[in-house]
Amino acid sequence: QVDYIVHGASATSSRYFVSNPVETIATAINGTVNMLEFAKLRRVQGFLYLSSLEVYGTPAADAGLITESYSGYSEGKRMVECICASYASQYEVPVKIARLSQTFGAGVDYADGRVFAEFARCALEKKDIVLHTKGQTVRSYCYTRDAVAAMLLILLKGEAGTAYNVTNMDTKISIADMAQLVCDTFPQSGIHVTFDLPQDLASFGYNPEMVIALDSSRLMALGWKPTVNLREMFTRLAQSMTIDHENG
Repeated sequence: QVDYIVHGASATSSRYFVSNPVETIATAINGTVNMLEFAKLRRVQGFLYLSSLEVYGTPAADAGLITESYSGYSEGKRMVECICASYASQYEVPVKIARLSQTFGAGVDYADGRVFAEFARCALEKKDIVLHTKGQTVRSYCYTRDAVAAMLLILLKGEAGTAYNVTNMDTKISIADMAQLVCDTFPQSGIHVTFDLPQDLASFGYNPEMVIALDSSRLMALGWKPTVNLREMFTRLAQSMTIDHENG
């Protein structure tokens, strides 16, 4: 017997999204339908799907005209959320959705390619942070432990068919400002932020620039609150990565 399911299987590398859109979408949709069918058969007490802030697309008020350039990852997340809500409505599968902001902290692999890991690695290796965009994308973030606490709370107390944003609203920051924050947090590294803007950004696998800071009020109404700020998140990340690197 299975009581609860937390479904987090997904491609997570931006470069992979660009080069493997079919596999990215297929993993999201086919994998989730398989899990939902299993949940329906087993009559589980709770089902949590780990979604992403990517479902919101590019909602900046000054973004101008919206083009058709959504990624397979973003579209896959949107389609899967629709499937989850449909199973909750039609088959009464108790599906809840956690829309995660970028989440990090102690335990991230030293070689991780996401921006926060790149910045922390630069500080540890005493290398300047080189940005290949203007760094204008704005996001909010969440510490790993806080996100796990949120996911368990949503699974146990969330409303079926409902999505909950998971973020620390106090962490809203641009990529450029976050890079400077890392330099300031680790002054002993002596690093600086520099810019090297290529002509072909697509080759780097970056997502389009966006301004997206999630509102976690619905989640906080369940009794959740974040406990770790952005500066401390980077401090703990760097400590963990140092141990990881030293152990080989």
